[in-house]
Amino acid sequence: MILTVLVGTLVGTIIGIISGLIPGLHINNIIYLISNIQFNLEIKAIIFILSSIIFSFLSFIPATLFSIPNTENFVGLMPAQRLVLKGKAYYAIYLYITGAINAIIFGLPLIIMFLFLLKYLTSAIQILTPIILIIGLIILFFNTKNYFGYFIIIFSGLIGYFSLQFANVENPLLVIISGLFGVSNIIFLLQNKLNIPRQTSHIENIDFATKLKVGIVAPCLSIFVTLFPGLGNGFATYFGTKLSQLKDEGYILLNGAINVLVMILSFFSVLIIGKSRTASAVFFEQYTQNTFVFSLPWIIFFCLIGVVLGYFLTLYSSKLFIAYIHKINYKYLNIFILIFLQIIVILFSNILGIIVFWLSALIGYLCLRTENPRILLMSCIIVPVLIYFL
Repeated sequence: MILTVLVGTLVGTIIGIISGLIPGLHINNIIYLISNIQFNLEIKAIIFILSSIIFSFLSFIPATLFSIPNTENFVGLMPAQRLVLKGKAYYAIYLYITGAINAIIFGLPLIIMFLFLLKYLTSAIQILTPIILIIGLIILFFNTKNYFGYFIIIFSGLIGYFSLQFANVENPLLVIISGLFGVSNIIFLLQNKLNIPRQTSHIENIDFATKLKVGIVAPCLSIFVTLFPGLGNGFATYFGTKLSQLKDEGYILLNGAINVLVMILSFFSVLIIGKSRTASAVFFEQYTQNTFVFSLPWIIFFCLIGVVLGYFLTLYSSKLFIAYIHKINYKYLNIFILIFLQIIVILFSNILGIIVFWLSALIGYLCLRTENPRILLMSCIIVPVLIYFL
């Protein structure tokens, strides 16, 4: 057993690092590949947990420095970019991982209570989900800046419905999010000359009130997203920021907290009620139910290992990246990443996925050009899930 734990921890850590640091790559794609390799099932179980949690930490580095988000951290992108332009990239990344740690510490009582009550909430979820999603959609309409915002919500919802429930698009979330939030941002940046200043490793003090606020709000919203996955981490972060009146720093803190907590809660959810909102936890259930890892004590153990490794690996890796980021020609870098994202879509999707990829990019670009909040693009997830429940 000790050898199994050591091998699983080592391989899971390596996979988490690779998937987290390569721009545009998502842990779901790597997990899919791992699930088809003839590994020992216990080792697979450990890999699923560790790599997913480490990924949820490290993936914020390329999202911050190279403007390439994934399906969870895209909402924290713009505040992080503003800090990068001030030479505070390390501080932005530090905020993200600090938010996760604080939420786990301050929110532990709420998380424990949620786990005890989870199996009694399943019937209420089915009834409340469409109501919650309709409210979420209404909130989006009230956050438009101009009439273009209404078109953005409608077109995002249509392309989400087409991709997720109607067309045979492979890896639809990867394709849609890469287009809406990745490529659109790169195209926008290519039209503006960016001079990235030399970055410092200076960390500003975060006041205790903000830490406490995020530490309480984040677990509540993470539990909410776990129960009602149609809203997504991005919507929860945006709503929590408005509700708590947080500024850019608090926004990033909250995003990190929600992303990591939702990933952790997904494994507990699949253990307790057999349902989950993350692909990692779904594979974990399908392939590893008969292993010793599929138990509450071991899931807690490996989640804690993942959090510790994710925290320190992110701190160390970010220092290596920001030391040279000011020397990079961002125009050529963005062109390279644009090509790389296209290759990722070609490898993990199909011809329909490529079409959806560029249509999504146009919608995301329209959102940026018309100065509408990018949270409007979340209708790409809300609309298809709402139609499914109706």
